[in-house]
Amino acid sequence: MHTDYQTTTIDPEVTPYGKIFGVVKYRYQLKLLCESLAAIDVREVEILDGRPGLQQLQAWQENFSHYFLGQREADLLSHYLDAVRSDFIVFTAVVQSGAENAAAELAKSRGATRLSHFGDFVVTSY
Repeated sequence: MHTDYQTTTIDPEVTPYGKIFGVVKYRYQLKLLCESLAAIDVREVEILDGRPGLQQLQAWQENFSHYFLGQREADLLSHYLDAVRSDFIVFTAVVQSGAENAAAELAKSRGATRLSHFGDFVVTSY
């Protein structure tokens, strides 16, 4: 039997890991949210709404659903899919390790709801 071992590097931009997720109702909330996050050195914010947002969330959910240990992530992503389907706006923000709690609390103070952090080993809901 021959097994090929290869190293796969996954770009963090195309996975939910290392990001906080949240939901806002109105687009105007995003400006203040992004400015506030930038003040704590969070520079990469992605907006997931409409068809492109649904497609991205569905792709992540599909990837996780194949793995037993990814069921928590798949279930959580389904809540964000439901939010986009209900005309809410989902955002993700790349955060440095150790800054996720501060970023989540700041986002909550700016009106974001349903906050979660997809860490490397732990998924945290706020």
